[in-house]
Amino acid sequence: MQTTQINIRPLEIYETSFLNEMLYHAVFVPEGEPALPRSIVHEPFIAAYTQNWGQSDTDIALLALANDMPVGAIWVRNFTEANKAYGFVSEDIPEMAMALLPLYRNRGIGRRLLHEMINTLRGRNVRALSLSVDKANYAYVFYQKSGFELVSEDETSVVMLKIL
Repeated sequence: MQTTQINIRPLEIYETSFLNEMLYHAVFVPEGEPALPRSIVHEPFIAAYTQNWGQSDTDIALLALANDMPVGAIWVRNFTEANKAYGFVSEDIPEMAMALLPLYRNRGIGRRLLHEMINTLRGRNVRALSLSVDKANYAYVFYQKSGFELVSEDETSVVMLKIL
């Protein structure tokens, strides 16, 4: 049996297309529902998570690589009151997104990505991190166990915050 070596490193600007692939995987689809079209990543509220990536020094992304092939990513971006995303809390708190290719889920890679991102943000004196997650997404429990707390909710999703 071959052991898969997982490495985590910063995303390079030329790898932004993989970030868009991860954005597609980050959009939750309930089990049994048909997959969404890949064009969903071009919808304005979703595209905001990667559009013009790297033009702000608050855009930070990390890649997970298995045997040097990208298999997941975690990224943060600051939004403004006038240009909010789903998990917006305030202009000085970055919002996080994370996804893994399906074959690499439930292997502890997401936990490693989150840990590395938190360390990166602490090194930049970021005080908190927010996210939005569907209540039916298994990641909701992962985020609760990782110390994220409920900020607000609607019928299907929650906004969560983690103090760093």
